[in-house]
Amino acid sequence: MDETRSDEVTTAQDAIVPAGDLPAPVSSTLKPDKATVKAYRKQARAEGAQYLKEKKDCADAAENKAFRKKWKQRKKDFKAGLRQVDQAEQKARKKGFRAFKRRIHRGRRVRNTILALVLLVCLVFFGWPSAQAYWRIRKIAKYTTTGSEVDMARASAYMLSAELCDEGFVLLKNDDNLLPLEETKLNVFGDDAYRSVSSGEEVSLIDALADHGISANPELGNYYQKLLAEPDNLPGKLKARITALVSRSEPDAWHMPDASVIRSAKSYSSQALLVLSALPADGETPSLSGTQIMEEGSSQRQVLDKICKEFEHVILIIRSGGAVELGFLSAYDSIDAVLWIGLPGARGYSELAGILAGEINPSGRTTDTWVSSLSSDPAVLASSLSYYANMSDQYALSFREGIYVGYRYYESRFGTDEEAYANHVMFPFGHGLSYTEFTEELTALSAEDETVTAEITVVNTGDVPGKDVVELYCSAPYDASRGIEKPSIELAGFGKTDVLDPGEEEVVTITFPMRDLSSWSLANGCYLLEAGDYRFTVGKDVHAALLSADSETFTVEEDVLYQADDLTGASLANRFAFASDGSAVLSRADWDGVSFEDPRKQIASDELKNALQAYRNGETGPVYPTKQPTYENDGNASLSALKDLAYDDEKWDAFLDAFKLNEMIRLTANGAYHTEAISRLGIPDSRFSEGTTGIHPILASFSTVSYPSEAVIGATWNTALAEKYGATIASEAAAYGLNGLYAPSAAVRRSAVSGQAGELFSEDPLLSGKMAASAVSAMQKKQIIAVARNFPFSDAESGFGKNVFSWIDEQTLREIYLRPFEILVKEGNGKGLMASSAGIGVEQCSASSPLLNDLLREEWGFEGIVSTDLLHSSGMNPTLALKNGANLIFNPSLASLDQVLEWEISKDPSIAWALREGVHRICYTLVNNTSLG
Repeated sequence: MDETRSDEVTTAQDAIVPAGDLPAPVSSTLKPDKATVKAYRKQARAEGAQYLKEKKDCADAAENKAFRKKWKQRKKDFKAGLRQVDQAEQKARKKGFRAFKRRIHRGRRVRNTILALVLLVCLVFFGWPSAQAYWRIRKIAKYTTTGSEVDMARASAYMLSAELCDEGFVLLKNDDNLLPLEETKLNVFGDDAYRSVSSGEEVSLIDALADHGISANPELGNYYQKLLAEPDNLPGKLKARITALVSRSEPDAWHMPDASVIRSAKSYSSQALLVLSALPADGETPSLSGTQIMEEGSSQRQVLDKICKEFEHVILIIRSGGAVELGFLSAYDSIDAVLWIGLPGARGYSELAGILAGEINPSGRTTDTWVSSLSSDPAVLASSLSYYANMSDQYALSFREGIYVGYRYYESRFGTDEEAYANHVMFPFGHGLSYTEFTEELTALSAEDETVTAEITVVNTGDVPGKDVVELYCSAPYDASRGIEKPSIELAGFGKTDVLDPGEEEVVTITFPMRDLSSWSLANGCYLLEAGDYRFTVGKDVHAALLSADSETFTVEEDVLYQADDLTGASLANRFAFASDGSAVLSRADWDGVSFEDPRKQIASDELKNALQAYRNGETGPVYPTKQPTYENDGNASLSALKDLAYDDEKWDAFLDAFKLNEMIRLTANGAYHTEAISRLGIPDSRFSEGTTGIHPILASFSTVSYPSEAVIGATWNTALAEKYGATIASEAAAYGLNGLYAPSAAVRRSAVSGQAGELFSEDPLLSGKMAASAVSAMQKKQIIAVARNFPFSDAESGFGKNVFSWIDEQTLREIYLRPFEILVKEGNGKGLMASSAGIGVEQCSASSPLLNDLLREEWGFEGIVSTDLLHSSGMNPTLALKNGANLIFNPSLASLDQVLEWEISKDPSIAWALREGVHRICYTLVNNTSLG
């Protein structure tokens, strides 16, 4: 049996090297005889071999014990022998003992040597580049953190954060009008209620309740605070960490309150509140287990069982990135109220307390479909990766649900079957309750001059002031034989009223181009507005609108083809045939026609392999000149002189001719969190920062404002408030000395298990696009570049670190995932995009010329910069990205990219022209859209 290291060392120290028949020393001098030492060492090595053999032969604990006892006895004999010889002999025997130790520890020395060599290699190949990367970023990570401008920006940000929560929190359920609370005593249960929700100047839930006149049970609070208290000394922290590792308990697990605690709480109040967090750990792969927050046997479910059994009225607060599985609600009659607060930010609990107390009337609406079970969602079922058995490190993700994402699926398949619908959907898209009542009537509808105009009259018929969301839906004609999929109903437009007093009314006008009602036709390679009746309804949510008898209809007499882009006039065409593998996608004509069983393993065809090879060889990308461009032609050029010039002005060519090759490389290849300064050309450095849920400067520890997540902002359904958010966060960024933010994300939330779900606005492309465009437009006006993220989708995050082919048909890609970015570019005047880490067909989104050049720039007219996401897999080739339309390489850890590009340009001069184009876009964007110009 193997022993522990400590046992092995002890045994080694206890082992002896007996003299045996070795010759006696020839003299009694202090220096041992060399022959004697040599003989002892030879004998020691033999003893060491015997030791190792006996140790290896130990078959059980008894033999191991006997083995150790034997060698301990040899130690005693060795020590006794040392006392009986002179000093020279002692030295000779001790040298022999050292040879014995070297022999028995030879394996450990070999292992340690190998580990040392590996560590050295890591330091050389990874440590030094990482240190260089850290030094580069640290050099530009200089921010303004104090001053009146910073103070004013933070104050405005905190106020705006609270306003977003006021209108973004969604009251999902409120049986018997439990809320607002009449009884002001409340038992607050659940570990999540006492855990931090954000960074910065956070207000705790207990303090927030007290501020709004609600008394939380202090005894219960003390109970949880003791349980969750962090040790304030190092030994205590180490003990807590070791205990957690040994017990293997989940960090988000709940403690079950003692029976005495429950009895005391019942005597305090009949009302209980639980805060339930559905927040996967950082870096956790999105999965069903990450969102099934109340599965049987979980600690949360056990506590909920107990609380609902003991208390008459229970309020459930859900803190999550987006929709979660809520089938468990039907098992508890005592859950009278449910509030969703998303990721609420630093002021979230204060606003929640205001809602509970009735000081704030909630007006948020769901931006997703909340289902009983995620297993009924085809987008969830299609989210698993499969792998290619005959391709190394290659995976696939298929969007087999097609356009039927979220409510488009549930309303189309179950919308008219109330029993089936109720079994699947807990809360529809657009659902949200208020403390007052509103009536909404579609009083006028016209379709003239290619514009649809709807007027909706809203009246507050309740007893308290409040805001209402107006949701206009359209049902388009559907003919399965034409091969174009359409949902039974979809959002056509929306608006939000001002605060209406009881009895007050407001007319909300919604306008949009008629071409927004068209669908992409693969047969025609453009958008098609089919002839037929278009039915418009207004509802409290999408399901109510579908069933509403109050509607207005207009008729399109004949098919209309939109063959050119509405903004640029560029000809439309099918651009993404390569992104589809030909597999069937879900159809409204046959709901059972597509299998959602996990294929797991696939076999790549020779055609697929050849397509991948051609793409990686650069055979499918744009064609550049084969000779080097001009360098260092004029050293007197200055970027500031080009401000306000057209992108294709000839003066830009003269300016670009002045660059050195290494300057172009530095400007594009080192594009993480900044762009480099080139002082001789008048190009200043710029600074960018993460902007999700607030500004997160790189390598900086100063406090910034924590905003509610984009899901909460989306739930306001208020584009004016989204615009105010963009202006506020841009002012804060400018106060810190930033020039751009990696935010917002305009990607559609494909499902509850999608990657980065909490950073997305909605499952609906129109709502996502309008909210993102409003925020981006305001940021651009403040001269902060909004680098909108996850273009065009983020669902392949489940394959983070892997090479993933994403298979998607063009109608789905254009109508669902590209649509919000199209709105952002055209209406929001977006000047920055970050291509997602996902693939599109065999191509990478950050290195796809059809996506970045043909569609984004030529078709939509985008003139800004495109950044890659973090390079994390072997399939993400930075050179290919630059050649196919990316301008900035987001890769802070790869210090050798400069040399790589120089070497590749020496072989292929066309890469230099791609660099030149990227530099052109970077400089054009910086000088015209930041304060640097």
